Amino acid sequence: MKLQESTFRFVFGFLVAILLALVEISECVAQSSWKALPNAPIALSRFYDAFFVNPSTGWIVDIGGQIFKTRDGGQTWEFQFISPLAQFRSVGFADTLRGWAGTLSDDLLYQTNDGGATWLRVENLPDPKPAGICGISVVNASVIYACGRFEGPSHLIKTTDGGATWSSLDMSAHAGTLVDCHFFSPDSGFVVGGDPRGAFPSTTKAVVLFTADGGRNWQTRHTTNREGEWCWKISFASRRFGYVSIEDFMRRGFCLKTTDGGITWQEIAIPQTLVTEGIGFVNENKGWIGGPLATSYETSDGGLTWQPVAGMEDINRFRMFSDTLGYAVGQLVYKYSPDNTTAVNSSKTAQLPLDFGLEQNFPNPFNPTTSITYRIVQPGHVQLKVFDVSGQLIATLVNEAKPAGSYTRLGLKLQSLRGAFCRSNLLIFKGLLR
Repeated sequence: MKLQESTFRFVFGFLVAILLALVEISECVAQSSWKALPNAPIALSRFYDAFFVNPSTGWIVDIGGQIFKTRDGGQTWEFQFISPLAQFRSVGFADTLRGWAGTLSDDLLYQTNDGGATWLRVENLPDPKPAGICGISVVNASVIYACGRFEGPSHLIKTTDGGATWSSLDMSAHAGTLVDCHFFSPDSGFVVGGDPRGAFPSTTKAVVLFTADGGRNWQTRHTTNREGEWCWKISFASRRFGYVSIEDFMRRGFCLKTTDGGITWQEIAIPQTLVTEGIGFVNENKGWIGGPLATSYETSDGGLTWQPVAGMEDINRFRMFSDTLGYAVGQLVYKYSPDNTTAVNSSKTAQLPLDFGLEQNFPNPFNPTTSITYRIVQPGHVQLKVFDVSGQLIATLVNEAKPAGSYTRLGLKLQSLRGAFCRSNLLIFKGLLR
């Protein structure tokens, strides 16, 4: 009996030891960290927003007027659109096809119905129009909210039919400036910005507004006492737990926190002197905050203490999927994941593409180098050639047999084209895949 008991204890202890070891290994493997994506495009100014419809497919927008898309979680990117006057500040998608991008220019809002292959200006926005669209909240394929501008006036636009028609609401009675919005349902959600009594930016106070009836009525859920600040970005880790960053050029460092779904908000001081903009949380306690030309900070105790995140700067938007996956944008594009291996796709390790494709070279114009990505769905001989606008062959970049996969030619130095690109953007890249 004693032998059996002793044997049982030994076996049980051995199994527990194995279980603890496996748990420890699992935790180690699942540990996520932030890392800049090495193949992400270069911002003409700064990436202000990102939106992902699933862990792999997403878009980023640049205040320099660019839109890019990734289909593989940020390993490769395709150029989709550029309008230097657009000054994109926000982006949101209902699914892999339908999306919207907001600007600070007269164009105000762009829409795509084909995953970003084409972007068209939205022409049917009614008065009073925002002076810019800084925040977009896509509730579903039919209901979308968007707000702006950070310098005023404060207007909220809304569609309930997927963009076929829009309505506009003057929010000046409740806010003098609007920067971001977050809706949980077609009727219930928040907009954040600055209160209507202050003069932007010197005497504005940060304000959080809530509606439960689609914007017909509003409740002021929180107003700060300090002047010269305004809410910037809003992030809900769940329906109960949410955070709002407060931009303050006096660098006093504050954010807001709710643990009851936004009924009440607590002001949290950030010891570091920081103009806070981007904010993102994966649960009540763990999250990040960043700002222009500044290091980002991490908290694991709900904002009681903050620690710097090495190599992560200038963040304007965090988009979190889970405890282990998220994206952030600023001067660079960052990914939060357990496996941060982000080398350029190879046909041996990447998922095989579904169609043939030749992406726009990036950057374009370029000086002195550029890169080109192409996809082939079956093995074969590939020819990739560069022509000028007159049809003259300039260079042959690829002329060999290739397995199916995605490929990127990096750092191409096409000296004969460099001067022409500086003078004109009309040169076209053409590829021949056989």
